[in-house]
Amino acid sequence: MSDNPLNHATPAEPTPVPPLSVPTTLMEGFITGIIGAGVVAAWFLLLDTIQHVPLWTPSLLGTVLFKGAAAAARHQEVDPGMVAAYTLVHHARFIGVGIVASFLVSEIERIPPLGIALVFLFVFFETAF
Repeated sequence: MSDNPLNHATPAEPTPVPPLSVPTTLMEGFITGIIGAGVVAAWFLLLDTIQHVPLWTPSLLGTVLFKGAAAAARHQEVDPGMVAAYTLVHHARFIGVGIVASFLVSEIERIPPLGIALVFLFVFFETAF
């Protein structure tokens, strides 16, 4: 038998998981939120453009959100102010969800059962929307 150290089995030691990096998690969440918001906005821009009324959806949603349903019933044309206001709210919400999702994903590396929370988050959003 040789005394080669490679022939000796050593018990596998768990590798330590690096601590949570808050700036990295925030940046990943921000980028994820911007991408998600952009994809959804582009989809509705495409649908509105096909119907020959670009930006109708964010204008209508902004009117409902900021002026109420009664104002939306009288909504006749695209209001650039409502488009801008709704776009800010839309992106802020997506960034918030992106940050929460990024935090959950980074924590799964440290606490694997937390993965179930990510599954519940996904199921919640799929059900809600």
